[in-house]
Amino acid sequence: MHGPNAQAGQHATPQNVDQCVQEVTPILGSALARLAPANARYLTSVKLQKALRPFCEKWVQSPESGSLTQETGPPFVSRLLRENPSAYNSLCYAGLDAELAARAHTFQYLTKQERRRLRRDTCRLQLRYMRTDAPVIDYQALIAAHPDVYVLACRASLQSVLAQSQVARKRFTGSQRRRIALRSCREALRAGIVDASGARALLDARINQRALNGIILRFAQQEARA
Repeated sequence: MHGPNAQAGQHATPQNVDQCVQEVTPILGSALARLAPANARYLTSVKLQKALRPFCEKWVQSPESGSLTQETGPPFVSRLLRENPSAYNSLCYAGLDAELAARAHTFQYLTKQERRRLRRDTCRLQLRYMRTDAPVIDYQALIAAHPDVYVLACRASLQSVLAQSQVARKRFTGSQRRRIALRSCREALRAGIVDASGARALLDARINQRALNGIILRFAQQEARA
């Protein structure tokens, strides 16, 4: 997001917050539709406008916003968000809530308390790991430094997969599948088979599936013998 009227050259600062919100909403909505189409349907224009308002309040207050270019815009937006966590959190919460809704079949395996923790910690850490040259999150560094946060999302995703397996459903109870998923995710992170470089969301990481399958099988066998 480069800001209102992001085109080559310099840009005029919107006169007020409402103008900023109206200008940025379709830009953000279009970007979301390209990057996360499944999530986009859960972020209506009204929700986007509400999420954008704290950002736009800071935008119109900044003298720098009236002289940005394609080169200076991304670093400026990154700094604005990092210096104003409330502005970022509003956008982050809206985006994460949309992802939780879009992946309801996956995140049903988290308790309400776990979902609240995932929501809170993810947005807090994303801001800490935002690049300075653009409002882009370094998920690889985030996950490496805070695997306990990623484990929640990973475990839910793996539980969903196990629940869809006829063999796993017959052989293991829901509690057993939860333990297998949790232990497998922890081991996968320790083994370094999760690659989140270039990721655009918390569950956008690439995984060495063969290595993960071996880990899952090992813990499933242990669970079967328990």
